[in-house]
Amino acid sequence: LVGKGLLFSYNEEESNQRIDSFLAFRINDLTRSRVQELIKKELITVNGRPLKSSYRLKRGDEVRVIIPPVTLYELKGESVE
Repeated sequence: LVGKGLLFSYNEEESNQRIDSFLAFRINDLTRSRVQELIKKELITVNGRPLKSSYRLKRGDEVRVIIPPVTLYELKGESVE
């Protein structure tokens, strides 16, 4: 999933659902707040265009998601004297 583009289709019952709720349900590792963050960074688009988290799905929409790799940090302790 990470670093790759995902393309979603949805069924008629999911139409008119908020994009952030839809993706948080469909992608197990993403929370709704993480989806909103990706939307702000324009890594989630509908029909090739950036959108807001409150966007509601419509028939024929093409949802693309790019999940960037997570940056890992190494923590080093310091001696306390």
